Amino acid sequence: MRERILLRLENIAARMAAAHEAAVQGEGRDPAFRCVREYERCRREARGARFWCHIAMMVCLVGSMLRR
Repeated sequence: MRERILLRLENIAARMAAAHEAAVQGEGRDPAFRCVREYERCRREARGARFWCHIAMMVCLVGSMLRR
């Protein structure tokens, strides 16, 4: 009984790890995630007003929605 429980837990852990890996790999392909990454980079590197980073992200998100 104990071995079955451990085996099932190992199987669950393996499936969760595979699902997480697939989600991480798929994250880079979605344009919305690209927009957010660019926004975060803009905020880190911005020397002036970060307001323009917000506008750029909104334009990027609207553009990605219109392309679908």
